[in-house]
Amino acid sequence: TIWTRLLLPSRGFWWLAAMADPRLKQNEVILEGWVYDLDAFGAKHPGGAGALNMFGGSDATTHYYMLHPHQQLRAKALEPFKLRKAEAPTGPKAQLGDSAFLLNTKAYQDLKLRVKKGIPYQFATLEWYLKAVAIMGLSAYLEYDSVASGFSFGKSAVLGVLMAMIGLCIQHDANHGAVSEKGWVNRVWGFTQDWIGGGAPLWEH
Repeated sequence: TIWTRLLLPSRGFWWLAAMADPRLKQNEVILEGWVYDLDAFGAKHPGGAGALNMFGGSDATTHYYMLHPHQQLRAKALEPFKLRKAEAPTGPKAQLGDSAFLLNTKAYQDLKLRVKKGIPYQFATLEWYLKAVAIMGLSAYLEYDSVASGFSFGKSAVLGVLMAMIGLCIQHDANHGAVSEKGWVNRVWGFTQDWIGGGAPLWEH
């Protein structure tokens, strides 16, 4: 499909494991062939350090372009955190060479421009917060009422729909870092995944 050609690997899904590089420390990451210090950059990263740490010890170039709206690597902003040139890939990654990913293609850049034009503000609006508070408030009330007054099919059915909405409309956005440019706001709303029985760290990874 076009999505596969724009961003995803040209063959197989073992690439998730191939991203890891045992020669890197867990506080190091590769972007565009350079190794950067995650600990130092984490304190400056707009989305918080938590969003970075999951990529420690690996080549995160693909995810960088996937998760950021800008079209080119912010090399100037990253320069103070640059450690060294990355070593040549080994193992399955080396077998694919430069053709493993079609990164940041012209078509992908065009897609980003269209999305930015259609959605100028990329974070949650007031309507999103009102919706989230309403969903969480009604969910908390129904859980309390079910325990205090007894369960019923109707209440359980509505609660199930609300939990699905929490998973699809609240934690999903938060754990993708899309609710706010402030990392702590995303983390707080991301814990709604734990509310419905899941786990925010599992979703993030």
